[in-house]
Amino acid sequence: MYSISGFTTRPTVDADYLLKNHSNEETAIEEMVRVILEEKSVNEVVTIEIRNIEKISEFKEYHGMRVNLVGMIGKTRTPFSIDIGIGDVIIPSAVERTLPVLLEDFNHPTIMTYSLESTVSEKFDAIINLMEATGRMKDFYDIYYLANSFEFEGAKLQYAVKATLSTRETSYKKDSVTVIKRLIEDTAINNRWKNFCKKILKYELDFERVVDLLVEFIDPPFQALIEGEEFSSIWNPVEKQYQ
Repeated sequence: MYSISGFTTRPTVDADYLLKNHSNEETAIEEMVRVILEEKSVNEVVTIEIRNIEKISEFKEYHGMRVNLVGMIGKTRTPFSIDIGIGDVIIPSAVERTLPVLLEDFNHPTIMTYSLESTVSEKFDAIINLMEATGRMKDFYDIYYLANSFEFEGAKLQYAVKATLSTRETSYKKDSVTVIKRLIEDTAINNRWKNFCKKILKYELDFERVVDLLVEFIDPPFQALIEGEEFSSIWNPVEKQYQ
């Protein structure tokens, strides 16, 4: 998300990756990360070490590994982590992106990334799984940002939502999107949102406005999914509606 926005959104202290064609055993993942960190780089100022590895079980029994790292510049130590997802699907397919860099002298890395459709779908899955228990305010903001910034083919978004919910074995009902609106009145959620705006966004953003757009964006293709119909409309980020 940080790279897609051209560094206009706030960064987080973690990064998400999807493991493909590799053992998901903890020792194998640790060795894979260690080999990557030992790769020669033109940047000899920053060094990174592995602190530990743990299973991710945020709202599922098991869906990945978290590698906790520490980056060092001289005597400065900055902890961060990478989350490695296992078993997720990307719809319609992974997207090759050339990432921007903060310093002009750095090479622009080209990597395979999640599609925007699967990015939305996985954040939506997290929201309906956790609901009032969620502390993941960035999920709401990221969907809001994407809906404001990009055109989406409704059929692709519908397929991505279906694939993600199926892969993660998430149960859902006809009102699984609209019921998110009840969070607007939740005191604890609102306090978390205000704290997120203050510490991460650095500006105020009305939570009701964010949730309303999320529902307008996801519910039409979701309802088509419920009815077993294909949703062929296109999301217009300027008009903020399907056309």
